[in-house]
Amino acid sequence: MSLLSEAKKLMEKRDELDSFIEEQQAILKTSGVDMNSPLVDKDDYPLADIDIYAVRNARNALICAQNDRRNLTEQIESLIHRIHEEARTDKQVKLEGSASKTEEVHRTSNRAFAKIDRVAPDSPARASGLMAGDPVLQFASLHAGNFKGIEQLIPLVKNSEGVPIKITVLREGKALRLELTPKKWSGPGLLGCSFLPLTSSKMI
Repeated sequence: MSLLSEAKKLMEKRDELDSFIEEQQAILKTSGVDMNSPLVDKDDYPLADIDIYAVRNARNALICAQNDRRNLTEQIESLIHRIHEEARTDKQVKLEGSASKTEEVHRTSNRAFAKIDRVAPDSPARASGLMAGDPVLQFASLHAGNFKGIEQLIPLVKNSEGVPIKITVLREGKALRLELTPKKWSGPGLLGCSFLPLTSSKMI
């Protein structure tokens, strides 16, 4: 059963309880009493014009029903909170999926704009699966169509510290998508690899 179906079922039960509560309140009203009205006179004799048994039963039923209603309301509120959380999560997943598709569409070709020159041992780049010699097809939003120079990578990496960057390389004739998370490590830079855009390479 889905969370929404479960919540609706509990709401139906609460509606039934509300009807029952109204019936018991009507019994008290007909008798001219409420939950706190005395049922005996000043001499402790039962009031002659009141059905004591019916009133006491109605009061007990009301107490139980109102407690049940509170419990149902708490369960419903908890389910609604979970439904909203799931909706937010689903929306985030869809947004991330759309962003990934947008990145792929924006890459105008599978032409490499740089090459991985060196990958340091125990570096974030090595952990991501990057290998020396990998041609780079896309690095986050950068691709052959908008890449102008190695300088573009530096602020992109610094601003993404601790955040995974999607990088697509060409390996054995196939595009391979990896995730590289810039972070501090025992060596220089945040990645631990050098890029060779044209005739020079730089450790980032």
